[in-house]
Order: sequence, then C-alpha cells, then structure tokens
Amino acid sequence: ASKNATHELVLFLVQLVGFQQSQLKTHSDTPHGLLLSMNITSFRSGVSSGGNVSLNIIPATAQATVDVRVPPTMLKKNALEQIHGYLKNYPSITYEINSEAEEREYDSSYETDFYKMLAKSIKEHGMNSLPYHAEESSDLRFYLEKGIRGLGFTPFTIPENLHGVDECVKLSDLELG
Repeated sequence: ASKNATHELVLFLVQLVGFQQSQLKTHSDTPHGLLLSMNITSFRSGVSSGGNVSLNIIPATAQATVDVRVPPTMLKKNALEQIHGYLKNYPSITYEINSEAEEREYDSSYETDFYKMLAKSIKEHGMNSLPYHAEESSDLRFYLEKGIRGLGFTPFTIPENLHGVDECVKLSDLELG
C-alpha cells in the first residue's frame, strides 16, 4: 500500500495544533508573544488534471506553510527541537525555513525612565499602559539588533492575535489614540 502524503501531513499538523492549544491552556496567564507560536497558514494537496481535482487518486505530495514565531524567552534551537520531536514520527516529511529573524537576548526590564515618563503621560489622559509581548513583529527589531533600546507603542486595545482572521482595529480604539 502506498503512503498517502495528505494523511501523513495532516497527522503531523494535528500534533502542532494540539501543542498550540495545550500551551495556551496551560499558560493562560502568559502573553501569547512569550509562547512558541505555530500557526498553519496554508495547505495544498491532491492531484489535478485539466484544472479538475482527481477524486480517486491518492496524492503523492502535500504541502503546508506553518508560521513559527519563536518567543524572545526561547532559543531557536529549542523551537527546532520541538518541531523535530514531532517530525521523527513522519520521516517522509521535509521542511525548509523561508524567513527567520535574528536571535537576541531577552531583556524583560521594560520599566526604563522613558517608559515611566510615557506611562505617566498616558495616565494623565485617562488610560493605562501595560507591557504587551506580541506574536507579530515591528520595525523596533531592527533598532534592537543594533543595540538601541526602545518601546513599541500601540495607542489602542490589542486583542489577542491581532493578525488573525478578520484582523482589524476598532474605530473606538483609533479615536483613543
């Protein structure tokens, strides 16, 4: 019996989804940006002929894209070890890394003089400032790579997974900022 590439890939991806869901449950008080994030962003499989999917042919190949975001509290090698742990059960699955950010030391001390001044000003306008570790990235990473400390500033309420399905910023939040 020939292997079904779609089944193999789906079984692997189910493990990644299970890890993600388990992690969110066991670390519910941890900002998502401080957790290893593995989101499936595309999936392609099947055999087609003349623009039509062949319904009775087992596909020899399948592809998926997984957006992996390694938190600043984890080394990339540890994230790869996690992925390889799942891949060991699926020797026919290969992967490639299309893009990666530079790894840098995690600095959890955000309460600098600048932060305190900014927080005070924000409070004077009836709002609160809170540290937020986001899954997404900003241009601040380029400054941090050069040793220039900085703060990201988002003058609105940030929903978990800002870059998710139906990504948007509420008008009421824009009016605040």
